[in-house]
Amino acid sequence: MSDSAFLSVIAKFEEELRHHEAETRRIKRTINDLCRMSGQGDRYADAEIDRESRSSVKTDEYYGQPMATAVRMVLERNRAVRGALVVNEIYEELIAGGFKFDTKNVENAKRSLRISLGKNPIFHHLPNGSYGMTEWYPNAKRETGAEEPGTEE
Repeated sequence: MSDSAFLSVIAKFEEELRHHEAETRRIKRTINDLCRMSGQGDRYADAEIDRESRSSVKTDEYYGQPMATAVRMVLERNRAVRGALVVNEIYEELIAGGFKFDTKNVENAKRSLRISLGKNPIFHHLPNGSYGMTEWYPNAKRETGAEEPGTEE
């Protein structure tokens, strides 16, 4: 078999692999949704993260940054491809980029992130549970006196 034939076969298998990975993420998201509906936490924190976006994050990209700065960087970096992100997506990218939370407990770190997103006026909580930058939605009204954002992930 020639080198070009091998490359063609490899490309076909890689495409099939991407398809299976996407299907796996879809199933994990469904399981997470069902868990949330039954009052449980997510079982798959990686369900919202695709390998390509995670691998393109430099391992020290968010290291030493204040949380709001790092989150802004994450949102800006993902805007063109995925738009607003849910807490799990933001958290996973922060970790992949070297951000250090003040706690080792994942749920406490996500809670801290959720609170920071809810209190900082540069971030906007969308009705679908995701977060974007307020400047992206100039016609959206920010709720005043809103309670702490829920645990949408």
